[in-house]
Amino acid sequence: MSLGPTTPTTSSATNAVTLLRQAAGLFAHLASRLLPLLPLAAMAGGQQASKVPAIELLPSVARALEATCLAEGQALTIARAREKGVSAATEAGLEAGCAELFSRAALALQAPVSAGGAAAPDSAQGGVPAAAARLSAYLSVSKAWHTGRARMAQLQGAVLAGELGQATALGQAASSSLGDAAKTAAGHGGDPGWLLCVQQLRSQLGTALAAVEKDRLYVTLQPLPRDPPAAPEPKVLVATALAHSPTPYHPPLPATPDKAEGNCCLQ
Repeated sequence: MSLGPTTPTTSSATNAVTLLRQAAGLFAHLASRLLPLLPLAAMAGGQQASKVPAIELLPSVARALEATCLAEGQALTIARAREKGVSAATEAGLEAGCAELFSRAALALQAPVSAGGAAAPDSAQGGVPAAAARLSAYLSVSKAWHTGRARMAQLQGAVLAGELGQATALGQAASSSLGDAAKTAAGHGGDPGWLLCVQQLRSQLGTALAAVEKDRLYVTLQPLPRDPPAAPEPKVLVATALAHSPTPYHPPLPATPDKAEGNCCLQ
């Protein structure tokens, strides 16, 4: 889970990112090769009347989990880069790239679940299956979380450059994104742990923004920019999954008749 502070070591972060890319490759294999072959009735457990598919058998969910694994790998990469020391502009781009990956996952989850293009009967608004509400909420919270962190990194860069008016506008944009994250975390499908992480980050932002505003209003007297600050250019480092190559399974041969006891070769 990418919400909250993490400080992985170099070796553990590298291994974790590799495992996440392998998992993304497995989900990609399921989504493209295996799950599309299952008829909707089979995914619903043979319930022809309702045809409500199990979400773990939906190609759209597998695609969403593929992108989620890549996003989690990107989040680990950002945590390690932040620990080593990285420029504010680079951190902002990496955080925006992470938000973009979570956005891809959310879009994949909204894909139609039937071959005819219509949503299944248990689908919520936007084509997301109702049973996947928690996954949908997590993707929304994570996207808003990393968008807010990208703005906070830009804020740090603006402060270092002495552009306190721009820094205030960036802080307000970050506050808006984190507010969206908190609203989703507290709503249907959310989680108290997610909300706690968002509230802690909002508290850090509030402290930083108050210091910026104090200097802007009483020292530099810089005005706020007329136009909203531009979003950072996304930088995606964990962009591709590792291809999954299934290992063929060869079942053992049955026992030969001369080795069986009695006259029945099945014994």
